[in-house]
Amino acid sequence: MFGRKKVPEVPQGIIFTDYCGMSVEMYNYIISGGTVDERASAIYALIYKARSLNLPTIILHNGNAYLQKESLAHICGEKVSLYEPTQDKNPTEIADLLTEVAINALGENRKIFSLICLIADIIESSGEIISLHSLVKFPFDKVMGKLEELHMSEKITDDQRKEFVKRYSGAASDSECIAGVSRLFSRLRNSWREPNENHLRQGLQETINTDGVLTFDLVADTNEVLKELCFTDVNMLMQHGEHFLLIVDGLSVLNKEDSHTNAVLMRNNGNISLLYSAADVPQMMLQREEFFNTLTGGHANLVLFKHNNAHSAQRWADFFGQEWTTIIERTTGRSSQDWNLFGGGSTTSEQERKQRVDKYPQEVFMNIPLGQGKGFLVDFTGNIPNQVIKVKMPALTEGG
Repeated sequence: MFGRKKVPEVPQGIIFTDYCGMSVEMYNYIISGGTVDERASAIYALIYKARSLNLPTIILHNGNAYLQKESLAHICGEKVSLYEPTQDKNPTEIADLLTEVAINALGENRKIFSLICLIADIIESSGEIISLHSLVKFPFDKVMGKLEELHMSEKITDDQRKEFVKRYSGAASDSECIAGVSRLFSRLRNSWREPNENHLRQGLQETINTDGVLTFDLVADTNEVLKELCFTDVNMLMQHGEHFLLIVDGLSVLNKEDSHTNAVLMRNNGNISLLYSAADVPQMMLQREEFFNTLTGGHANLVLFKHNNAHSAQRWADFFGQEWTTIIERTTGRSSQDWNLFGGGSTTSEQERKQRVDKYPQEVFMNIPLGQGKGFLVDFTGNIPNQVIKVKMPALTEGG
């Protein structure tokens, strides 16, 4: 699908209010089902809206060609940055970030902070730029040899070497600490690609400060350490009260209650707008009812496309609840008098009863036509309208 064109065509005629007319603010949005083209059409419209508001936009995705740097720069008409988690942080902040990731994703001990901070300080003192790439390739199991090498090449002074040796002789030289950092760095080293000098890289705080757009492709949804790194960084921005739009496409929650990933996706603060998109949102919530209910609770606008999974379709049916309906039951029988005198006869009786049924049965979500979504939009009172709003999504390409 993406082989014919390197950059998707600019969507034509997208008007945000065409299918978000009842929304008065950029609340949270959930886009579920359909094809990548269908979901991208809705994502693009929301990006246009965010840019018109000069709202900083951070995008984390799983191999979506429409959310790559080149595609976004084409539709936004402005520079788009790639993610570098260390770009706007000092060594202590970097160590704090990576320690949180190691604790949540790998269950490591907090004392690895001292070794990570030491490595970052050594890199900075030697005149190198601290990046995630330079950190994870640092020979942390051979710190003494590295210090001698830097001292001999006069990249660090004698006093600096003595200070670093003193620090390393403490908790950072602990074998358990070294093993913990090794596990963390190896998971990141296997998934983090070396920066291209031609690509503009920024930290999240820099993107906020410049009202910019930043995107990062995690490539796959399988590296919990890398995913937790991204969301830990985002969570720190949330705690600082920063305002921005966060777009998350094709990334699942973690099966860990206290992860930063889950905190951002399911318990985000009111200062950010979250757009969560996936081919099957209930599946990305691991089909756990508590995760799904937390994600969809509150002020969430929904744009739903066709779902092929009956279990997921039923999850959406359950979300909208049930209503009472009147069931009329008719029974036909023969009376004994009719049978004896006339050789046969019948009587019909009716009985009414009340029964609860799904407001929107699962078939509603499994039979949505291609290119058409069903929007369930929050009004200014915070209520979801009972009436289903059918919305025709704009085409991503000409003639689409």
